[in-house]
Amino acid sequence: MSSSKGVLGKDLIGFGQDSQLAPQDLLFGCETSETGDLYLQHADGIMGLGRGPLSIVDQLVGSGAMADAFSLCYGGMDVGGGAMILGAIPPLPEMVFAPSDPYRSYYYNLNLSEIWVQGIRLELESSIFNGKFGTVLDSGTTYAYLPDQAFEAFRDAVINQLGALQAVDGPEPSYPDICYAGAGSDITQLDQHFPPIDFVFGENSKVTLAPENYLFKHTKVPGAYCLGFFKNQDATTLLGGIVVRNMLVTYDRSNHQIGFLKTNCTNLWSILPGNTTAIPPPPSTPVNEQIPPPSQEISSPPPVTSNLLPVPAPAPSTEVEQEYESIEFMIALGANYTTFLNQSSLFLSSIATELVVLPSQVSIKEVKKVQQDDKQVVVRFIITLQPQQFSTSHAEVSLPIIS
Repeated sequence: MSSSKGVLGKDLIGFGQDSQLAPQDLLFGCETSETGDLYLQHADGIMGLGRGPLSIVDQLVGSGAMADAFSLCYGGMDVGGGAMILGAIPPLPEMVFAPSDPYRSYYYNLNLSEIWVQGIRLELESSIFNGKFGTVLDSGTTYAYLPDQAFEAFRDAVINQLGALQAVDGPEPSYPDICYAGAGSDITQLDQHFPPIDFVFGENSKVTLAPENYLFKHTKVPGAYCLGFFKNQDATTLLGGIVVRNMLVTYDRSNHQIGFLKTNCTNLWSILPGNTTAIPPPPSTPVNEQIPPPSQEISSPPPVTSNLLPVPAPAPSTEVEQEYESIEFMIALGANYTTFLNQSSLFLSSIATELVVLPSQVSIKEVKKVQQDDKQVVVRFIITLQPQQFSTSHAEVSLPIIS
């Protein structure tokens, strides 16, 4: 489990020079603390793409900046090249669409009805995938999780198709991973050793999963792979990012459906029609898969930060210089009002030093007492910069302590 807390802010946010989407005033969270995988993975941030008023998608749709749709394209097992498209794209002929119920929850729900392994249907009632939160597609989850009975049937069906592969211990002794060796290091040949999986959504929307969509590489045994599906003590079926590797996923929210198209995301721009509001992928480079050991249980409910995806900003194609007359900051500070006024010159000097500007460029525009208790006053103030040589190299500003 992970947690995050902080404060809300609003600023003009751009989407890169290659995007047709103009900069927008958007609310965003600024973290003050985080725990769990959010902390251990050292991510620069996460982007909320779920349903809800603070979702960046809902904000952009609500302001009329884009249509009510977006797409994510996920890199493969050993290949980077993920991409994001904000707004609608014309339907691609090969894309399989599955209905998505927007009223069941804030998550992206699907109606999973059947699972087939090597062309054989698992003997499971479709209702097993409809417990609690139902079937949720969540890009913020690494692996996939099935209710007990469904997981056991899925695991047994896959193992029965593995032939001469040899069972090996998992990479982490504390986790009972299901791993098999002998498939070799060429991931393009995994379908020679592992069976295809078919997920059927609704009545007849079939999405075929290649081995890379349900396996992860063993980090200690070359040529060994482990099952990326796990038992969920919760009745929810949770489909994480592993399920959509090398797949374009279109969240067509206006038509209440989600589309799936198996594709190499590094080649995405060659198959997409023009006029898309997109964040293009960085150059493709092989990546070493170092995935932390999975949890054997998804707590209830699934994370509210559903469909979160770190989005790398593209390198600008050309250098563009922008000039501003001023930059204004508004900060709430706990301090004694009189003491702050007496030490305001020290405060201004510290701000100028941290932002690498001249002291004459920084001035206080306003100071207000907005809350008062027995010991101190909360001071609100606005700093106006006249940036003659403003530098953005500092991500944090260290302020002097004013007691």
